[in-house]
Amino acid sequence: MADEFVSLGQVSKRLGIPLHRLAYALVNGKVPDCEKRFVGRRAFSESEIQILKDYFDAKDAKRKAKA
Repeated sequence: MADEFVSLGQVSKRLGIPLHRLAYALVNGKVPDCEKRFVGRRAFSESEIQILKDYFDAKDAKRKAKA
């Protein structure tokens, strides 16, 4: 079975995280960028999506704990 990759927009929809938050975290090195690109666009694997999910889950939990 071939690996499936999804775009940044698809990751945003799937995780329920605004696209600008994902892009900011990637551009500023908060999370590692994806390894693959197709025609200049990021293409995320399932393991990379999980890393993003874990990062934002932890960040949101930290924000809620402060409130």
